[in-house]
Amino acid sequence: PWNTPFWIPFKSGVPSLMAGNTYVIKPAPNVADTTFLVGEIFEEAGFNNGEFQTALLDNEQSSRAIADPRVAGVTFTGSPVTGALIAQQAGAALKKSVLELGGSDPFIVLKDAPIEEVARKAVLGRVLNSGQVCISPKRMIIDKSVMKEFQKHAIKFMDLVKFGDPMDETVNFGTMARQDIYEKVQAQVEEAKNIGDQMVFQKIHDNASGLYFPPTIMQSDNVDSVLRNDEVFGPVLVLIPADDEEHAVEIANSSQFGLG
Repeated sequence: PWNTPFWIPFKSGVPSLMAGNTYVIKPAPNVADTTFLVGEIFEEAGFNNGEFQTALLDNEQSSRAIADPRVAGVTFTGSPVTGALIAQQAGAALKKSVLELGGSDPFIVLKDAPIEEVARKAVLGRVLNSGQVCISPKRMIIDKSVMKEFQKHAIKFMDLVKFGDPMDETVNFGTMARQDIYEKVQAQVEEAKNIGDQMVFQKIHDNASGLYFPPTIMQSDNVDSVLRNDEVFGPVLVLIPADDEEHAVEIANSSQFGLG
């Protein structure tokens, strides 16, 4: 996928190659060059007889590749809509498939937790890759008795997030990858605000440019909020109050999304 073009080829490619298979990857169009670089790394490691191959395919060509008898299985990381189509095609060809289709990970904070340190890690996890990570914590489910304390520390750490040149090692935040992703996150936040979710904090960087979406903290008390029920693929930390541990687990399990 476009957001982790180095990680995925190694995660699925290494075990496939070690088992004696050939690995063919179709990268997202906007990160194709990165995948070719990964191929060079595999060649340097000794897989230099075509075991690792990059294929630049359109949708129709991808469908034909899935049906090809030489292909034994398919793995895909991306949207649920595309994943459903790939699962359908793999099933029709009686081939195994492994699908990773987004996530809205619960991050439960109980009253006996070290709140300041937990808030720091929650913020770091949420702004990683500008919030564009499927396995990052997205729903912060907080015991009501420590919500105010958690908010205070989360705001403090969110305010420290630094935007700028990605080659600067002190920078830990950048822009969104595409216009459509930026617009979707913006629409999700606006929809949540319209039904009563509260914007707790938003960090505006003076040097912001490009597809910049400001690091944001929202609190959602509405079970129907899009922030609870959809994947928010951007730097939005969602705080959800819970009455107790049992209630927190109930909220965590109320989403169709997994991962983490």
